[in-house]
Amino acid sequence: MEEEVFSNALPNYEFKEENKYENQELIKGIAINPMIRENFNSTDNREIGELLSWWNNPFIVSKELSTKKIKYDVRILNGGAWDRSSFKESYDNLEDAVEFALSIRKDPRIKKEYLLILEKLDNINKEYDV
Repeated sequence: MEEEVFSNALPNYEFKEENKYENQELIKGIAINPMIRENFNSTDNREIGELLSWWNNPFIVSKELSTKKIKYDVRILNGGAWDRSSFKESYDNLEDAVEFALSIRKDPRIKKEYLLILEKLDNINKEYDV
């Protein structure tokens, strides 16, 4: 799946500095309610900059329920869904959501997958001068 996603990546046209993962509000390195582009969770192909920034980086989105209770959804862009980030878990408190997100990031399978992708990206980066 990763190879397909990255091979279909578009050059950077609209990916903005404020949308980069590292420029979000971070808690323990996990993005909280990130400023992602409008159609981040509904897209056919992504720009290479977006993939480089968000691939396998978990993030948390809070949502208020009708009961005025807040839920914290952990999501990750990892190819689990072809057009959007993948929902992983939902928590009642931010601390638990952050700990789970950290555990995803530390998962050795994801780390290995990420390193293989970075290898492939070297060629794409050179081609698009990213």
